[in-house]
Amino acid sequence: MSKVQLVQDNEEFEVKIGDSFFTLSRVPAEEATKMLRKHTKKVPGQSEKEIDHVTFNREYRERIIRSWREVDGDPPCTIQNKMRLPNDIWMEIQTIAGAANIEELKAKEAERGN
Repeated sequence: MSKVQLVQDNEEFEVKIGDSFFTLSRVPAEEATKMLRKHTKKVPGQSEKEIDHVTFNREYRERIIRSWREVDGDPPCTIQNKMRLPNDIWMEIQTIAGAANIEELKAKEAERGN
């Protein structure tokens, strides 16, 4: 197994967080930079630019969270519901999506039977 794991544009992997199963992906640095630029605007009357954190966060969550399993009345995986995830779940998703070695993470999930 290669030690250097590059972010693939179309990668997806499933992880268990709490009792839920999420299909996630990492975001290549160039794509994240483009998203950030897209949501950074010049503020009228000021020399500095400002990030629109709400619209950036929407697009970022949409890109990282590909889907989740809908079981026993779970809500559908829509952007509205992605935005309503509890902060602790979102923080864990961000940590996982930033994993340096995705193959190691996949192996750990497989060991857990996920």
